[in-house]
Formats: sequence, C-alpha cells, structure tokens
Amino acid sequence: MLKSMTGFGRGEYEDADFSVTVEMKTVNHRYNEVAIRLPRFLNPLEDKIRKTILKTVSRGRIDVFVNADYTTSGNCTLKVDKNLAAAYHKALQEVGAAIGADAAGINAAAEIMYLSKCPDVINVKEGFFDVESVWPKVEQAVNQAVA
Repeated sequence: MLKSMTGFGRGEYEDADFSVTVEMKTVNHRYNEVAIRLPRFLNPLEDKIRKTILKTVSRGRIDVFVNADYTTSGNCTLKVDKNLAAAYHKALQEVGAAIGADAAGINAAAEIMYLSKCPDVINVKEGFFDVESVWPKVEQAVNQAVA
C-alpha cells in the first residue's frame, strides 16, 4: 500500500456502448482526502470509486475526474423547453425594438441557432440504466489511473 504520493494517473475503458476516462491528480498531504467529480448518472458509484482508490493510497489529497459517455444514443433523449425558447424570442424582439431594428430583417435560421444555444432551452435527459452493469468498466479505468 502506498502511504503518500504526488503524481498524475489516467485510465480509460471503451467498448461499443460505453466509454469512461478517469484522471487522478494527487499531492502529498497529512490526511487522506479524496474529491471526486463525475457525471450525475454515475453518482451511485462514488463510494465504490473512493474505496477502490483507498485500497492503494492511504495518504494525500486525491482529485479524481471521471468523464463517461454512452456511445449509443439509446439512453438519452433531448427535451426542448418551448416556453423558455418563446421567452428568449420575446426578449430578443424587445432588444431589437429598443435599438430600432426592423423585425423583418431578423434572419430566422440565425435566431433559431442562437436560441438553441441559450441555457436550458435544450436539455439532455438520460434514460434509466443499471449502474452495476457499468461498474466493472469504471473500476478498470480507476485501477489504471491508480497504477
């Protein structure tokens, strides 16, 4: 078991349906402190990730960054907040009126692109999946990063 370490580690796992990257940054520290940042859908695995790391590292500050994606679109759907888009559209019209711009001169395609980039107009909704089925994949990446 390592008692202290300063360094960087990276581990990856990828298959046809799922990919995960784990990056760790550690610095020497008197106590053992693990800070984990991971996607919301992997929150149930936080304790398992922490325990896997603590099997090897007994001291230090450990920052863990987990990025994970489904490579197939079966588990995700997009939801458009139509009321919010309409509110943004109305606000844009008011801004145009305030500066004396003609509403007919607004390019509809450009406005649609702009509105689609506004915060919370388009939201990704993740579908249900079994967290335990992805744990071995995440564990493999965590073990690579620790090594």
